[in-house]
Amino acid sequence: MRGDGEGTGPPLGPRPHGALNRGVPTLHHAVDEQNVDTEFVPSPLPPAELHIADRAHFHQPKSFNLDPVEKPLQHPTFRYGEIVRLGELSETKTGRGYMSHVPLTVQIHVNNSTDAPISSLLDTGASLSTIGAGLLERLGGRPEGEGMVVRGIGETKTLGYVTMVFFLEARDARDKQIFLECRHDFHVLPSFAPGVCLGLDFISGHDLTISPARGRARIGKFTFAVHEKLTGPYATAVELHVAEDVEIPPDHHVWVPVDAFNLAPGVDYCVHPRMSVSPDEQVRLAGPAGLMTHKARRHVLLGNFGSASMHLGRGTIVADAVAGHVGDAVRSSDQVFTLGVPSSSPAAACFTSSAAAVDEDPLDGVADPVDAFELDDDTVIDPRHDAATTSVDEHFRVGVGADGTPPPEIADLLRRHTAAFALDGRPGLVTGAEMAIKLNEDAVLRPEPPRRASPAKLAPMDAAIDQLLAWNVIEPSESPVSFPVLMVRQYGKWRFCVDYRQLNTNTVSDRYLISPPYDRQRLSDSVRQECLQLLGRHPRLPPAAGEGVRPVEDRVRVSPWTFPV
Repeated sequence: MRGDGEGTGPPLGPRPHGALNRGVPTLHHAVDEQNVDTEFVPSPLPPAELHIADRAHFHQPKSFNLDPVEKPLQHPTFRYGEIVRLGELSETKTGRGYMSHVPLTVQIHVNNSTDAPISSLLDTGASLSTIGAGLLERLGGRPEGEGMVVRGIGETKTLGYVTMVFFLEARDARDKQIFLECRHDFHVLPSFAPGVCLGLDFISGHDLTISPARGRARIGKFTFAVHEKLTGPYATAVELHVAEDVEIPPDHHVWVPVDAFNLAPGVDYCVHPRMSVSPDEQVRLAGPAGLMTHKARRHVLLGNFGSASMHLGRGTIVADAVAGHVGDAVRSSDQVFTLGVPSSSPAAACFTSSAAAVDEDPLDGVADPVDAFELDDDTVIDPRHDAATTSVDEHFRVGVGADGTPPPEIADLLRRHTAAFALDGRPGLVTGAEMAIKLNEDAVLRPEPPRRASPAKLAPMDAAIDQLLAWNVIEPSESPVSFPVLMVRQYGKWRFCVDYRQLNTNTVSDRYLISPPYDRQRLSDSVRQECLQLLGRHPRLPPAAGEGVRPVEDRVRVSPWTFPV
């Protein structure tokens, strides 16, 4: 939205639309200090004109559900409920008001506070409030007065004006419902697709304050709802994707092509390039904010302030575009720099980015249990980082003594009980004991429906279910109790989880005979420590038969994600 009044966006500067003198004639240029005493014959005033910015929503027809028999404007004004009457403008019933602009809609009740409301544009570029002749006829009204020239959405002439009473459903300072009664002039257009529009003559005359972010407008101590809406496959916030592969050398700026077809036509967007930094900070991408409008392809200026080249693959998100709201204005920056022709070739080191980072196998390990030592921060101290260890039989890591070798008794113990560890990659299974889940006496478990999953989550979910079935960790079941499956992103990997919170709430809590694993992990400051790596595989207990609940027998159902058409 441009403040200079040019381009496709509506002018948003302090200068109002239409005549600046609100109908008061200015002093003729022939009257000056030289001939102030001479007889002056004023020239005729130019014919009144109605200025409307040519916007897309002025050409989108609307349908109104009106009673074809009981036409509101053919009856006296009907008031019901608490009514607050607003003062009339001095230009009312003269057809000579003027305005300022905002692209919003508001619901109004014409001549009856209990009738169904109709949608009205609110200050979308028209210098005066307007209404279509077809809608006015359906409302039972007739134009009066002389017409005026209309410019902006074609050139035509109004059929006159009509003075209408309408009501705005509003709230007072105590959040109590009231109706604001307004009597206002509407200029009648022969054809007006939106039906009705409240122009800047209404907004400026009543000192209307509009807040699109909050979805409301204010007149004095009263507020009413306004709506900011885009039609078609467009959005107010759009992620801009790279349209084709681009390489950005270090210390260079490059115009990156992006897809801009999701930007709404006739709307200005403020574009903010994303600041992106590689882990080693050899690549640092940033760019200045700018203005962008709808087109199949646009360009975003990105600079690489690092020491290595960056290859941006097609589909990579590089910037965000936010639609301009009412009151936004475009201003030129005081900081100006000149782009030159690159004089050197790209550096040898180059990073590559794509729309979706692809690992060697994104589904690898989705069914694995959480590794306590996989944390990417220092919240939990890993004893392996502080203790000197060595490998035993290429399977175990054991702490070494003063002579640099592992204790022989520890190595012999591990060799004797090798079968106790899941060295083949399968989770261990404890035999000879079962895990019982004791429920509270008054526990009533209800089945929970499955959660919807997007296609990006369905693939790892299916892979995890197949892996757990192959390991005999889960088995098919027809239990009446079910719990939903969740895929959680943790440390860059998908984790297969089941929401057992309802079961845990109705379960008798266990009491550990030994310290919890979390406490044992924090023994890094002990005098002597033996460290064993169990390959991330934890032994498990089979569920007990009989009373209680067997979690492994819960139904596993997947509800696919459906996209609206």
